[in-house]
Amino acid sequence: MTTKTVHAYRRTAPITVDLFGVNVKFTLNADGLVVADVAEGPGLDRLLDIPEAYRLLGDAPAPVLPADDEDDPDLGSPYLITDGDETIDLRTLDEAALRAFALENEIDIPGTVKKVETIRDRIVAALNSVN
Repeated sequence: MTTKTVHAYRRTAPITVDLFGVNVKFTLNADGLVVADVAEGPGLDRLLDIPEAYRLLGDAPAPVLPADDEDDPDLGSPYLITDGDETIDLRTLDEAALRAFALENEIDIPGTVKKVETIRDRIVAALNSVN
């Protein structure tokens, strides 16, 4: 049976999810992401029907329409963060700058997480979870 690796991208700790009587155990991988190998079928389909919590590992966040106006970050990338009159584009920050941003905003990014894309996604997920 073919499996797919599912990323519970809003989670930071292991979790077990019961789907159709089967326990799917999400654990931390080497990059600090909460993932599980899920057999193709109704369980996988159900998880992927919840895009605000699960996606296939390596998939980008849910698509966002490109901005028509650069002055309106709400229409564009989820990596454009507005703080008062200042807009920060997380895509332009390196690992050290992303970690500094996370620390300033009290967002926990484990030291084991090294991929810039993963750090960026965790920042966005944390900011979205408080809104």
